[in-house]
Amino acid sequence: MTKFNTHPSLPFDPLTATAEDVSQGLKAGNFTSEDLVHIYLSRIEKYNGHLKALISTAPKEKLLEAARKLDQERRKGKLRGREGRLHGVPIIVKVGHSIISQGEGEQWTTI
Repeated sequence: MTKFNTHPSLPFDPLTATAEDVSQGLKAGNFTSEDLVHIYLSRIEKYNGHLKALISTAPKEKLLEAARKLDQERRKGKLRGREGRLHGVPIIVKVGHSIISQGEGEQWTTI
């Protein structure tokens, strides 16, 4: 886990924790995937209005449902992926788009 936690009310520092830190915390039972969803969504809700880093997230209930399923699998010892290292670790997929004008006809291509 991270050496210095600037958020003592949380089981780890979400600003500095790596995927490996989070994975080890899950493995050690320090928190669950459901806990992580709550932690990260609260951070998004708190700061995204100012940062505008995300356009949207999946619905909270869908995220919690997926997290609960992964937690249940972890309890049963069924870890997905290579050695289960990222099993239950939340991720954000940032999609970048470039828009190219096709000329005066106002046709646009998204790449």
